[in-house]
Amino acid sequence: MSQNVFALHPRGHDQVVDGPMVDGWLVELGLAGPSRLGPRFAVWLRCGELTAGQIQAAIDRPDGSPLANTFTTRWEPTTTHAEPVVRVGCETATPLCPCGALTTDDWPDLLDRWWHDRHHRWVCACGRTTPVPSLDFQHTLGFARAFVELPHGLAPDLRPTSTLLAELARRSGMPWTWTWVRR
Repeated sequence: MSQNVFALHPRGHDQVVDGPMVDGWLVELGLAGPSRLGPRFAVWLRCGELTAGQIQAAIDRPDGSPLANTFTTRWEPTTTHAEPVVRVGCETATPLCPCGALTTDDWPDLLDRWWHDRHHRWVCACGRTTPVPSLDFQHTLGFARAFVELPHGLAPDLRPTSTLLAELARRSGMPWTWTWVRR
């Protein structure tokens, strides 16, 4: 059975954060509670066509509906790693070069090369060389040393607000992004 996972992580694949400190920020911001989503989850994240009110009502008053059941989950504690890792799922998009061109359909081979040589760079037809973690996998794959994950049925539709990403950047001193994968 597959599982959708939404993850927040620093944009730089080699940036280090303190996991318990990040978990504390999620609680302070109201994104997370002790055993469920926090009271301000809908302020910081959007979910497809659902309004913030619909999301918050599903969190605050679970009534057994499919929507309410989707939001009866909680954030996983932040995982940190000594070396950069990649979160990849079964629906990874073909990466884009910063020039906008498709890189290669053989992205698994590209990831394998990067895994064995962290300095491996993609060489685009446009002549640009780009570190593999800097390619645009359209939020379907993420490179980082820390991930804050939320297993969630609607993970493909979850999007952090620009305000949330700015707040995480302010607190950590580094830019943040997001990824979703289906495992």
